[in-house]
Amino acid sequence: MVTGLIILENPIAISAVILIFFGVFGKKEICNILSLCGSVILIFNEIIYSLFWYVMTRKEPFNFSNSISYAKSGFYIGLIISFKFL
Repeated sequence: MVTGLIILENPIAISAVILIFFGVFGKKEICNILSLCGSVILIFNEIIYSLFWYVMTRKEPFNFSNSISYAKSGFYIGLIISFKFL
């Protein structure tokens, strides 16, 4: 599986993508609200997933410093770009 799409295995992320889709192609009255809600949910889900991914793979207890040190630079770049587009 492509590693960038692994977050889409989560039903919350799929629902956020659907909200963004309806926000982009929906009616003008609610399109901004839907796309903003979907974007915020997707960013929050990505942050949670990146903090806990090594717990799921290595079966270690959660440690915030491990989460920061194990995160790849692509996560930080993607996070900054996502916040810029909000």
